[in-house]
Amino acid sequence: MGNLCRHQSNTHPSRSRSKTVETEVLITEKQQISTLNQYLLYDIGEKFNYIYFKDYRDTHTPLHIETLFTIQKDSLKFFQDPISQMYSLSFLYDSQCEVDITLFFFVKEYIEVATKKQYFCIDNERTPSPINLHAYPGNSVCVKMMAMLDLSLFSEDEMKFLNKIMVPLVIFMRNETFSLLLYMKLEGTNVIKIREIFCTTEETYEILDVFLTDNEACSVCLNNQKTMMLFPCRHVCLCESCLNFMLNRNHKCPICRSVIRFGYKIYKDMSF
Repeated sequence: MGNLCRHQSNTHPSRSRSKTVETEVLITEKQQISTLNQYLLYDIGEKFNYIYFKDYRDTHTPLHIETLFTIQKDSLKFFQDPISQMYSLSFLYDSQCEVDITLFFFVKEYIEVATKKQYFCIDNERTPSPINLHAYPGNSVCVKMMAMLDLSLFSEDEMKFLNKIMVPLVIFMRNETFSLLLYMKLEGTNVIKIREIFCTTEETYEILDVFLTDNEACSVCLNNQKTMMLFPCRHVCLCESCLNFMLNRNHKCPICRSVIRFGYKIYKDMSF
């Protein structure tokens, strides 16, 4: 498994930390617990714990970059403390520099009526304020955040999305030069990554997990060399001829049955 970066935008909007929202309307109940995959977090407001997002523009150019810090996604564990009955979170991180980490639980989508801008807001009465910690350089450093969240304060309807109990979670890692954003959902005891965004002072990238095997043959025809990868699911690597055949006939991924939107070029010098 490796990481593939997709360039999103080379410009940032102005980042005013003093901006407040005077009017807001809750989006429909079905969208309250967001999949957090439509907007890019770019600023943390100092007032009202607003988390602002901006639209991004998709491009299909892959790029390889090295991040100075990351959270090991497979290490994220959400569990209930047997003594306090509150829920806790633990994870491992790798960092080559000092970094600030902020966690946001139960963020909800809102919309500003005047401008139609969407953003996320935290319910501070029932959820902990954004949790901050300072991380130091190291590999596989374990962080345990005990007794943070009391789910008994929420009804089942408030936590249900697509007939599953889910808790939205945003993890924000940053230093003076870089920032890394993980959009997660807590489903039972599982922590599932939805989107990972890497930002520099001028550029924004989406980091994608890529699963490749040593076999270089196309997964469809088993003859030609695989040069493309199905997107957005990234389940199948195949040759360009088979990809064009599937796209022309509106085929779906043979594994997850999701619609194929385009193909990503696989380069021989990819080092995963």
